Order: sequence, then C-alpha cells, then structure tokens
Amino acid sequence: MMLRNGIQKRMDVLLVEDDLPTRKLLERIISERGHQVFPCASAEEALVEMGLKVFPLVFLDINLPGIDGFELSRRIRSQPDGDRPYILVGTSHKEASKLREILDAGANDYLPKPYVRDLLQVRLMVAESQVKDIAARKEMEGELRFLALHDPLTRLPNRSQLEKAIRIAAGNATPDAPACVLYIDLDNFKTVNDTLGHDAGDLLLISVADILRESIRPGDLAVRHGGDEFAMILRRCGAAAAIERAEQILLKIGNIELPDHGPSEVKTGASIGVIEVSRPAPVEDILKRVDSACYAAKANGRNRVELFAGPREEGKVPVPVLPSADRIFALLGAESLQLYFQPIVAPASGELLCHEALLRLFPPGADAPARAAAFIQRISAAGLSYDVDRFVIQQSFDALRQFPDLHLSVNLHASSVCNLNLIDFIEQLFASHGVEPARLILEITETEPIPNFEQARTIMTRLKLLGCRFALDDFGAGFSPLRYLKTLPIDVLKIDGFFIHDLSEEPYNQAILRAIQEIARFAGIQTVAEKVENERELAAAVELGVDFIQGFLVAKPRPEPYTLAEITSRLRPEAVLK
Repeated sequence: MMLRNGIQKRMDVLLVEDDLPTRKLLERIISERGHQVFPCASAEEALVEMGLKVFPLVFLDINLPGIDGFELSRRIRSQPDGDRPYILVGTSHKEASKLREILDAGANDYLPKPYVRDLLQVRLMVAESQVKDIAARKEMEGELRFLALHDPLTRLPNRSQLEKAIRIAAGNATPDAPACVLYIDLDNFKTVNDTLGHDAGDLLLISVADILRESIRPGDLAVRHGGDEFAMILRRCGAAAAIERAEQILLKIGNIELPDHGPSEVKTGASIGVIEVSRPAPVEDILKRVDSACYAAKANGRNRVELFAGPREEGKVPVPVLPSADRIFALLGAESLQLYFQPIVAPASGELLCHEALLRLFPPGADAPARAAAFIQRISAAGLSYDVDRFVIQQSFDALRQFPDLHLSVNLHASSVCNLNLIDFIEQLFASHGVEPARLILEITETEPIPNFEQARTIMTRLKLLGCRFALDDFGAGFSPLRYLKTLPIDVLKIDGFFIHDLSEEPYNQAILRAIQEIARFAGIQTVAEKVENERELAAAVELGVDFIQGFLVAKPRPEPYTLAEITSRLRPEAVLK
C-alpha cells in the first residue's frame, strides 16, 4: 500500500552500521520514507533485536566489528522463518568474487559505498516492493498449509484429521473414561441450496460450523466431513453427556437465521448419530456404526439424535441401515443403476476432452435418481467400492464400444487404484471390446487418501503404458496430497468446484486458480474447471487459462453422450470471448 508522495506503508527496519555518521544518515533517509528504524552498531546487538521482534527489512554493513555482515546474513537465514527478511547489504567491495560471496551468504541485494542518495532511494524502493511480495508469498504459503488440514469454507479441520482424532480418542478410551463420536448430517440442506441459492447454503454451513466450534471443549474436535456432513470427537465424555450436547446442537441449528432471509425460509435441522467408545476399536468400525446411527436418525423422522447400541445392550439393537452385500450385488445387476454422461470441453474452441461417466441409482418406482453422495457413502461403508467400480468400468466399456467417437472419464475409489485385479480386468475389457486405451481417462479424487501409495503408482504406471490417461479430481479441496502431482502419472487436474463458484467476484479463488495453473503448466498437465454454472464463471476461468470446463452451463448429465454439435451450440464461445 502506497502513501502520499510514493512513500511505502510503514514497516520496521533493522539498520546495522558501526559508523555513527553513516548510521544517522541512513536512519534519517529511511525514516523519511515512513518506516520505523531500529539502529544497531554491531551484529551482536542486531541479533538481540531480532530475538525480540520480526524485521521484514534488514539493512546492514558488510564490514562490521566482531561478527561481520557475511556471518550475520548466514545467521539470519539459518533462523526459523529466516527466509522472510529482505537483506540489503552496503559494501565497498567491487570484486566480483566478494559480491558473489555477499549473495551466497543470503543477501538479496547489495549497494555500493559510499552511498549515493538517488541510488539509495531506488534500492530502498526495490526492497519495499520485494518485502511486499515476500509477505504475500508467506501469507499464501501459510494459507496453503492451513488448507491442507482445514476446510476452506468453514475453516474447520477437514476429513483428513478425522480418522487420526478417532484413533487417538479410541486408543485412550476406557469404561471409566469413554469417548464419543458424533456424526451430523444436515436435513433439507439441498432444499436451502435450491430455493435460496448457493450463497445461502454456504452461510448455513458456516453457521453450523460456528455452532460446533462453540460446542467443543479443549481436547475435542469438530470436523467438516464433506458436503453437509460434520463429525465431532468428544474425549472423556459418556453417551448421556454426548446426547445432551447433541440435543443442544440440534436446538441451535434449528434457530439459525441467515441475512436477508426470514426464519421460516431456513427450514433445516440435523440428524445426529452418536456412538460411545469405551475401549480401543478399529476406526473403520466406529465410523460404520456412527454412520448407521445417523442413518437411523433420518429413518426415524430426522432432526433427532440416535445412539448406536450393540446387540447385547438391553433395550437397544443396532439399526440395520446398511444394505447387505447380497442387496448391493443385486443392484449391480439390475436396471436400478445407470450411467449418465456429462461433457468436458475447451471453452474457446469447443474441443471435447471427454465425457465423465457418472453413476446414478434409481430406487424402485422412482423417476429421478437418488442423491449420489449418500449412495456412494453407503457403498464405501459396506466395503464394496471395488465391486461398484468394476460395474461402472464394465458399463463404460460398453458405451465406448457403442459410440466409436466417445472418450470417457471414469471415477475410481482410492482403494480400487490399489487393487491389482484392476489391471487384469481393464486389459481384458480392452481386448474384448476393441477399445483404444487413449479413449479412457481414470479419475482419482484428492479428497480420498490412497491406502497403498506405492502399489497405486505401480498400477497407474502400467495402465499409463497401455495408453490410459489419469485425472486428479476435486483438486484444491484438501491440498493435502500435492505429492500426487510429483509422483503419479497425472495428465489432467480437475479443479474443485468450490473455487469456481463466484470466481469472477472472489479474488481469493482467483489467486488459488493462478497457483494451480502455474503448477499445472510446470508439470505439463491440463486443467478442468468443475461445476461452471454461469457465463461470469466461464469468462473468469478462460481469463485465468483453464484448459477445459465442466458444469451445468455447458450440459447437465444425461443417459446418453452429447454430440459435438450440441456441445458447441450450448457453449456459445463467441459470447464469452467478446
């Protein structure tokens, strides 16, 4: 931020100069630029000052008594966060070797002595600009570190923290000091989103997160598990106390009011499942059981709390909410499961990258598909993700054979990518269907941790050698597995729709997209903006250099692929590029 007369916004400057007249001169010039100067006569004195506060700019003389400027620069850089200060060095050395030594010691720039006022002003202007850039970079790095562990909308810890917290709580649980896990699924969230808009839905999620944040004690944890689902881990808390706290949370959620919307418009509640853990238990079992309790709360009328109870507990039996393996296999062979197709296209040219194959479940007698997220979650909890993936791959190959010009992108569960049977199955389908491998893109999602990374890399490499391509879905949702880009054969990055929503009005989302685009360009990877819903978002994505787009603006998923003519007419690229 610039002040009047081109003077930079005030910052603290550490000035290290043993010559008193020179130090006074520099102090006056730097102060005239609006900065607070902390003068020191030696490196030893400067190190004491740096132990007391952070200095974004350090101006030091190279020839200091005692510890010289070379050593002082090296010590600054060796400290925690030592890359933050901008170091400007004054020197009478003119030899190239000495000047290189100054930079090698950690200085950002040097200035010849005796100082020339005009040149000094120029170098200070450069330093001020660089300090601003360093501060912005550090802020972004800190935000990315935060996003690796937190949900960007609610700022709660994300699902990557959930299993670890449950494992610790269960490991320390005893009958005398149990822990409880709560699984919270909002009721009617889709209705709020559809009737009041995504902004209202986001505000509702933030309000729920604030309620959970206020409800935890030291040692507890509240997590956004994804979508409209949350979890809480309550340490040293029995079932009775957990149910009481859950009821209080329900009451607060029911009283949420959103700006510009009356209480009657925000008709939401929550179904909460509770499980008490009194001894160490596998995390997977705990999650399955608390999810069962949450599902029972929905089945029993919604907006209520259900406690999961084992079969031996008097008066309570576990609710059989998860479909059995036989039921899932029956679904796999029935007409209830159907593939839908949604195109992914280049916004300017209309070039078609592929269609994404999306699985839809149609309950008996229903005209519209069930909510996909709930179905997939139950499939995963039943341990049948690989069987469903096989079904989707089989159906996808049938579609590829039926439509010779079709290219398909197929989602795989993280556990499927580690299954060695996957290679044999896909190779058999290539042979039996006569499909070129280049027509198949396999998607893995960033939000699902891969259980066996090395095995997944081996499988992906073999499929890549066949000619298949790979996409990383929901990129940016967690920012945790950035190593996927470095070590896995990724061809396409699908940027999470959260960062596309209101892209033209959200500078933060624009900054994230620029960072993602820079990473992708460096790695030679194409990018896809997901969930593009209007032309403003499309125009912003085009301006930021996204290669392809996917979303309702171009086409909604449907049971048959779109033709290129349909896609081109829907996209209307000339309207975007004016």
